[in-house]
Amino acid sequence: MIHQINDGTGVAKYALSDENTNVKLSTGLHMHFHCTDCKKTICLPNKISEESLPDQYEVNDVNLVLKGICKNCSKK
Repeated sequence: MIHQINDGTGVAKYALSDENTNVKLSTGLHMHFHCTDCKKTICLPNKISEESLPDQYEVNDVNLVLKGICKNCSKK
């Protein structure tokens, strides 16, 4: 499966979903990083636990994007 990433650029981006993602939430709870220099967006490897949500809250959509300069652009 794939998931769409809304990184705020107005251009739809897609990435392959991890085969171990939670079936209930097909996007998986993970963050993305958008480089404001080279404009690339990547999925970050660490997952976010649904256990951090208060009781009786249900997630229907996730959009977690960190913005900054990637390691390749910071070397320039």
